[in-house]
Amino acid sequence: MAILNARLPSAFKEGMVEREAIMGCALVVFKMSGDARKALDLLRVSGEVANERRSKVTLDCVKAARDSVERDWMQDMLGGLNIYLGLILGYIAFTSKDGEKTTAREVYTSYRNTKRRGEARVLGERRVLDIINELSTLGLINTWNVSRGRGGYQKEIKINVDPYVVLNFYEHINKSFTFRIS
Repeated sequence: MAILNARLPSAFKEGMVEREAIMGCALVVFKMSGDARKALDLLRVSGEVANERRSKVTLDCVKAARDSVERDWMQDMLGGLNIYLGLILGYIAFTSKDGEKTTAREVYTSYRNTKRRGEARVLGERRVLDIINELSTLGLINTWNVSRGRGGYQKEIKINVDPYVVLNFYEHINKSFTFRIS
């Protein structure tokens, strides 16, 4: 919050930003990543919303700007993933878009049964599991092992981002991905 307060005089006229708006920006970003640059970005977009409304920057402006900014952050993050992490994240989104969770087996089966265009090589099950662990480390998904008794253990996955945002990004922005079962 100190960084936001330090930047206010150079970005806004005095009295144009309500204290609740600054606290709202700080809270939103703290819950997501704690990155001060994102807080500044959210405050900037909130200022644009306030300008359109011809008002001060209020907590309502921050709330209105939040969805737009989160979508931009998500697209930046997805665009920075390597092709295989993006591909497996897309299959996780594809297999879990109608339910809350999926399993590593369902993700791998979906990946294996899909026709691919221009992919360098088909990944094995072990590499797909490694990628799932990497995505968990990045915080994009949560994973946990569940005992199935004699059936052994199964890795369950819950995606932490909107699956439709992921699918939209990879199907419309990056045309090399297609998430459809053959």
